[in-house]
Amino acid sequence: MITKEGITGIILSGGKSSRMGSDKAMLSYNGKKLIEYSIDLLKSVCDNVIISANNAHYHAFNLPVVSDNYSDIGPLSGLESCIRFSNTRINLVIPCDTPFLNAEFLNNILNNIENYDAVVPISKDGKVEPLTGYYSKEVLPVIVQQIEKGDYKIQNLLNNIHTKYLLIANNTLIHNINTPNDLNITEHTQEIVKLIK
Repeated sequence: MITKEGITGIILSGGKSSRMGSDKAMLSYNGKKLIEYSIDLLKSVCDNVIISANNAHYHAFNLPVVSDNYSDIGPLSGLESCIRFSNTRINLVIPCDTPFLNAEFLNNILNNIENYDAVVPISKDGKVEPLTGYYSKEVLPVIVQQIEKGDYKIQNLLNNIHTKYLLIANNTLIHNINTPNDLNITEHTQEIVKLIK
């Protein structure tokens, strides 16, 4: 049985937010910072939560902030540094900008771990969401080897380990915020989510 103590939650906040124009994790949505949705969600399913970020202001959330060991190579670097920092085999990764994710969705991922190295969602149209999902501590050497070869695509990592793709029926759950306009769209999307529920 998986316990909260045996899971490390990882929030990926190391992106440059170039399309947003500012640090999107710190933007307010319905009176709450985007990253606070991720923090509260992970705290509901695991005892250990860490933030992947290269900015000191994330220490304000009183959680471990893990900086990249490799610069300017994208989210694979955040995954590497946080899995290395983690003390648990089970690591649950989510972005800092997906306010509609919920505990039921994350528990569904955890319930499908079995003997897989990773479990990530895939939409009906075949789009993989590698920044949300489970990653085993045991994939760390594979990540390092891939980085050292100059291959920074997480999809290539998933192709090289034992990955389960979990079909997601409602893409709204993993809708993320990338641009200022997304914040306006998201307010409408929230109403849709309420109707779906």
